Amino acid sequence: MHVVWQDFTVGAWGIDDEIMYANYTAAAGWSNATVISDIYGWNNGGSRYPSVAADDTGNVHVVWHDDTDGEWGTDWEIMYANLTAMGWSNATVISDIYGWNDGISEEPSIAADGSGNVHVVWHDGTDGEWGTDFEIMYGIITEKPTSNQPADIITTISNWAISWQLYDESGKGQYRVWVNDTNDNYYIWQDWTPWINNAPILIPINSSVSGRFNYTIEYYDLYHQFGISDTVIVTLIDEPTPERPIIIAPQGGGDISSFLLSPLGLGIIAGFGAILLILVAVIININKTVKELKKISKTPTSKKAIEK
Repeated sequence: MHVVWQDFTVGAWGIDDEIMYANYTAAAGWSNATVISDIYGWNNGGSRYPSVAADDTGNVHVVWHDDTDGEWGTDWEIMYANLTAMGWSNATVISDIYGWNDGISEEPSIAADGSGNVHVVWHDGTDGEWGTDFEIMYGIITEKPTSNQPADIITTISNWAISWQLYDESGKGQYRVWVNDTNDNYYIWQDWTPWINNAPILIPINSSVSGRFNYTIEYYDLYHQFGISDTVIVTLIDEPTPERPIIIAPQGGGDISSFLLSPLGLGIIAGFGAILLILVAVIININKTVKELKKISKTPTSKKAIEK
């Protein structure tokens, strides 16, 4: 059972009236009351007339009208928050998303259907082609945002980045990225940041330490509906050490000229010299033999030798 109400209790949230929430379960009984209209401290106007609904997955959705001033103007607007496994979301104005609603929006009612859609109605004093009287307005919070699924990465490149893209009919929201270190401790790699529909989100990887890491993106849309998180596994391999030629030199260093003049160096030079002399002698002998064979082949045969 979920209950919401308007409350005038003064507290850390200020002296204005706020929306409070409590729930009841058979196992635990009633929970403590919780302020849900000013969790992040920016809501300094009156919050009134709440309505609550729960969907089939157990998420709780709450709307109310609020006179906090903001980019939507100074008139009353319909605000929305939800409770998921992540906790309560920040409050969001849903009656003036596109900026044309400049009249009073008040006394909302909310319902959730079996497909997970959330329906909200309220009466509104905005003038338009319908006239200058109050009208009933309707809004729907439908499909949750989605993400692409980049391939896992195996690399030694230091400037590699993960490219995510998020999609939602409302066109924007917030995301953050978690990563685990080599001890399997998770920490925030990119804190909550705005995203827009279908725009690339490039997350550089940390290549300072080799190993296997999980990069996970969490995200929600304009209505604070969370999409299914996506994880990219990044494996960083150490750069192989290039093979280098071994330079023969005297132990302890020294330049090459000093080495060549050392006993070892002179011995090596003498050895190469002896081998060279042997090769020259062999080549000379081969040349002499070849010349003698040529002379023999050119000597004419005598007539007597033929007759015999």
